[in-house]
Amino acid sequence: RSCEKAGLLKMDFLGLRTMTVLDETTRLVQRHEGAKVDVATLPLDDATTLDLLGRAQTVGVFQLESSGMRDLLRRLQPQKFEDVSAVVALYRPGPMEMIPNFLDGRHGRKQTDYGIPGTGEVLDETYGVMVYQEQVMTIASKVAGFSMSRADVLRKAMGKKDPKVMAAQEADFVSGAKANGIPEKKARALFKDIEKFAGYGFNKSHSAAYALLAYQTGYLKAHHPTAFMAANLSSEIGDSDRIAVLIEETRRMGIALKPPCVHGSAWRFDLEDGAIRFGLGAIKNTGEAAIAAVVRARNEGGPFASLFDFAARVENRALNRRLVESLVLAGAFDEFCDNRARLFAAVPLALDWGARRRQEASAGQESLFGGGPGHGASLVTPQLPDLPAWGALERAAREKEVLGFYLSGHPLDSYREDLKRLTGGTIAHFLKQGPGTPARAAGVVLGLRKTATKKGDAMAFATLEDMSGSIELLVFPEAYGRAAKHLVDGAIVWVKGQLSSRDGEDRKLVAEEIRPFEEARLKSLGFYVALPGSQVPDAVRAELDQLFTSCVGPLPVFMELTEPDGTTVVLRSGRYRVALDEGLRDACDALLGAGRSRFAARL
Repeated sequence: RSCEKAGLLKMDFLGLRTMTVLDETTRLVQRHEGAKVDVATLPLDDATTLDLLGRAQTVGVFQLESSGMRDLLRRLQPQKFEDVSAVVALYRPGPMEMIPNFLDGRHGRKQTDYGIPGTGEVLDETYGVMVYQEQVMTIASKVAGFSMSRADVLRKAMGKKDPKVMAAQEADFVSGAKANGIPEKKARALFKDIEKFAGYGFNKSHSAAYALLAYQTGYLKAHHPTAFMAANLSSEIGDSDRIAVLIEETRRMGIALKPPCVHGSAWRFDLEDGAIRFGLGAIKNTGEAAIAAVVRARNEGGPFASLFDFAARVENRALNRRLVESLVLAGAFDEFCDNRARLFAAVPLALDWGARRRQEASAGQESLFGGGPGHGASLVTPQLPDLPAWGALERAAREKEVLGFYLSGHPLDSYREDLKRLTGGTIAHFLKQGPGTPARAAGVVLGLRKTATKKGDAMAFATLEDMSGSIELLVFPEAYGRAAKHLVDGAIVWVKGQLSSRDGEDRKLVAEEIRPFEEARLKSLGFYVALPGSQVPDAVRAELDQLFTSCVGPLPVFMELTEPDGTTVVLRSGRYRVALDEGLRDACDALLGAGRSRFAARL
């Protein structure tokens, strides 16, 4: 404020990660696609970009990534850059109350017309809704004859909300409007709307600048998705939770992700043969200098032949047991051996052998054949220990230790469709819901801790994790008594309960019922067939009979019949029980029509 009074201009400079993402994306595009992209000269009416925003595919897009913002984009269906700018201004406390009016104006459901000359052209780009401070200043100038300097005084006064000052401002505004031939009643009504706007007005120059970055990131995601996602992953390389979100989005987009590998990966995420190569910097316990040494050894001597060759060729000061073990657990040596248990057990031996190999080489004792009299045995490459491979759950759990998420395969991957049928949402969804919300969730039990209440009754705490995140699971005595045999680390379970939170703590899931997921899957699903009418031709009945009897299993069959008055009656078949077989669904749809059969929860 003192600087302003002295006539100085105060400027804020923000250091945004987004600028690095833009720069890295364009660099990758030029290097791998042979195209030069100048984000400063992008067309601001690109249909592909606006379509991506309208579909709310905005993970990684600046300012437009939250679930609420994505919902607004779907409802708005932006058609021009100005829509993006308005969204950035509106989606914040205060302005959000004007979103319904803005959407009504955008889709022609409501026409805001003050009936005052000059207001329409000012508010046209925001569909009759005051969104920006600059609009207020322009209206004050056009309607009340204020100079722009005087209009800025009005803007500031509104922000301070001083009753005496506002009364004087209103008198000046009405007087100026009357001088321009505008009736006093209309002028006062307009001023009241302007005064209300003061509670949420946003600076257009700020909003437009943010919207430009949002549009630029949206453009790159729409036109250069692989490079854009690689750049985003690199920018978040130290945040495993964020990396997990971006990897899920990368897979949703159909972009191939190559795993970490000492042969192909560098510190950052990069492009390789149209796919994204995982960056070693996203693995815990690595360091940029150590990974640089790995890349240098690879560039100088070619691909590594084995874990032992790796340990011998990478600079000694760059290697330590924790680093190499983390690379093993993340799968960076899988090309040498797909049994990570053997590789992990061999790390100490490899580091010791590599150190001795370097010592002998530096002493000039290495012969043409890799050995010499008296010490040849020390140069013979050892063999990996003969150990059984880890099971899928242990392998996945150890991978998660060093990545913070599951990369090569989540224990729930094979249950994706069943999860949609049997749960009320992902754990990430439930973490955003209020206390007391009923929840049906499923996931892997981790970190089980058994304890007892003050009365001595057994209960337990655990973490329930799915592919979207994790939540603390509370199992009080009554529920624990029924579920104790199912609650073990690594078990995949289905949980029915409700959300709890106190004093601003993270959400917890209080279990009421816990079942093994496979049991819930079979007991809770049914096969529903929507018949084309109440009268089904005999030929169709015969074909359905053949389908059902050829796919016998544990799931009940429900027939949905449509009565002549349009009502639907659901009847459970006492004759048929079928297997959970997507082939059965496809065959029924081929017979009856697409979408007429489904496996669905009957909880």
